[in-house]
Amino acid sequence: MKLTFSPVLTMIKTILFILNHPLNRHCRLRAIYIYFWWQFKCRFNGGKPITFDWINGAKILVHRSETGVTGNLYCGLHEFNDMAFLLHVLRPGDLFLDIGANSGSYTVLASGVCGSRTIAMEPIPDSFKRLTDNIKINNISNLVNSICGGAGELPRRLMFTSDQDTVNHVVLDNIYPNSVSAQIHRLDDIVKNVKPILIKIDVEGFEYHVLKGAEDIINSECPMAFLLELNGSGKRYGISDDMVSEILLNAKFEIYDYDPVHRKLQSRKTARNSGNTLFIRNLTFFIDRIENGKKFIVHKMTI
Repeated sequence: MKLTFSPVLTMIKTILFILNHPLNRHCRLRAIYIYFWWQFKCRFNGGKPITFDWINGAKILVHRSETGVTGNLYCGLHEFNDMAFLLHVLRPGDLFLDIGANSGSYTVLASGVCGSRTIAMEPIPDSFKRLTDNIKINNISNLVNSICGGAGELPRRLMFTSDQDTVNHVVLDNIYPNSVSAQIHRLDDIVKNVKPILIKIDVEGFEYHVLKGAEDIINSECPMAFLLELNGSGKRYGISDDMVSEILLNAKFEIYDYDPVHRKLQSRKTARNSGNTLFIRNLTFFIDRIENGKKFIVHKMTI
């Protein structure tokens, strides 16, 4: 029974997400139409992706079963608060790190829309191919350093799952049947002279080890923000979310929620237990960036 109904439950969950998304508030029927149009299109076009005209002339390729990218198709910005924070904060000349870039939604926003430089890391070859395809169609190869590898505490090779879309992760026991080997890099070895303004880390529980390989960056005391996915998945490596948060809190970062509609940052006491948590150091710098950032039209809504 579970196998029979799981596709229906997935569809219902997706439709509810679309209907409740802030950017679909004034165009729910249009968003639902796009959802069903894509369900039909992706099943009868021979598996070919479509090119989606996204924001400010940026484009993104949409493949079947890409959770994050199809979310952008349905809702404008799949992760509304976090993606809007990026749009409001980054400027040309800034450095953005996209660790666990997957197909490159954040990379396209950072370099294709904001004009920032990006270091994008993705260890899964199929996802990396989609990342580089999105870089090419946006003509931002001069702004993006794409690396087919992962980040961690020590340079070495590790095994990753390769068949779990946006939740591929490090496999330490090396017995997962569909796994690939990838080189691990320390962020401190990759980022030398210019410190990043914004770092997004989405590595399905390996965040602690990524941060341990970025101690020089973290302790530089430059204005900096992190978007970290903390959802308990670090338990598979014996790491708690509190251990991850502690690294940044000890380096004078504080936790915030971002309201993109009103461009307001609100302090919070603890990290989120799902989605991304925003850590910021030097609040005044980011408030100034947010208040003076460009406006964008997404799904006929100005943010």
